[in-house]
Amino acid sequence: MKKTLLTLALAILVLAACLGLTSMARTPQQTQKQFVLLMKATGPEFFKKTQEPEGMQMVEKHFKKLKALTDAGVVVLSGHTTNTDESGFGIIVVRAESAADAQKVIDDDDLVKAGLVRGTVFPFQIVTAGK
Repeated sequence: MKKTLLTLALAILVLAACLGLTSMARTPQQTQKQFVLLMKATGPEFFKKTQEPEGMQMVEKHFKKLKALTDAGVVVLSGHTTNTDESGFGIIVVRAESAADAQKVIDDDDLVKAGLVRGTVFPFQIVTAGK
């Protein structure tokens, strides 16, 4: 389990480096704390259920909420791996006042509410970002 979390944390850092992020100026939003929300499927049924009509609607709601949070300046970036097995994961980098506020983003997610995904909050520091 520790090895898996370490591998996922390393993958997040590699992903950030691969995005070609550049320096960013400080604004009030960027002085808030940052957190990475690591999202993992709760089991192999995730991939089957998200291909069914009800699951597809949940995924659509999930993306709409992420877009709204991005437009509001809460979400810095979000994405997921493209593999469709238990090794897949998603990350959401958010700005929040506290870990509890970041956890609320997870708790309000439709896929989490349906029990298809679980999320874990990690303190994170954005050191560079793209335009």
